[in-house]
Amino acid sequence: MIDMKMQINGKAVESYSDEFFNIINPATGELIDQVPKGTEDDVGIAVEAASSAFNGWASASPQQRARIFYIAAGIARQRKDELAVLLTREQGKPLAESKNEIEGFAHVLEYYCGLASSSHGDFVLIPQNGYAFTVKKPLGVCAAIIPWNMPALIMAWKIG
Repeated sequence: MIDMKMQINGKAVESYSDEFFNIINPATGELIDQVPKGTEDDVGIAVEAASSAFNGWASASPQQRARIFYIAAGIARQRKDELAVLLTREQGKPLAESKNEIEGFAHVLEYYCGLASSSHGDFVLIPQNGYAFTVKKPLGVCAAIIPWNMPALIMAWKIG
């Protein structure tokens, strides 16, 4: 087993709780690992860390943010086999389905990358020589709960 810690602000940190979730392979009953039971305080610290990083992220151009997502998609594809084995062990689903989920994760990130170059908001003419426009920009930080059955794919939907 790996000594699992929470990843907050780019660091492995202990949870405020001393409790853990057992990760059991449903096909074999094998204990794969234990992960910390995050608390409301842990979420607060994570949101605080993300909030402190938000201004830098928001001030980056859509193309700069897309470049980071492209890199993440590439890493997921490079490590697809390894990641798929972990998903299969955690969930008991077929390995081919896990590989498809990792590929889907990469594809969704790349989809959002494409939007960064093509989605610039709208410009609308209104009566009496006026106009209105929208500007798309990051609004803020949120905490997202990812379900057990498609964690990689749904995470990509949420972060995109």
